[in-house]
Amino acid sequence: MVNHYLLLLSRFGLVGLVPFLALNITAIKKLVDSYKASIYSSDKWLVWCLSAGLLGSAAAILSIALWGPPLTIYYMIVGFCGVMPAVITKNRARARLAVSDQTGAAI
Repeated sequence: MVNHYLLLLSRFGLVGLVPFLALNITAIKKLVDSYKASIYSSDKWLVWCLSAGLLGSAAAILSIALWGPPLTIYYMIVGFCGVMPAVITKNRARARLAVSDQTGAAI
């Protein structure tokens, strides 16, 4: 078996490889943005765990091609990376609301 990048390149050509690489780069950018926006240590921990899962899977597919459940899990991790900024933003909004409730000031 070949690695996943070569499999995509041989099966779909550049038309398949370029969007796959763009998907991976976008997922990493979303994780970086999420980490910068996080204020809680639990959110930072979640971002680090997703980063480890994504980068570990990306390193693994350099040696083998993913089939079946591992491929599904990989795309689930990429999907989680895509929604992580929304999760972090929601937590920041809750923190601002809690602070405004404590001080009695309206935002």
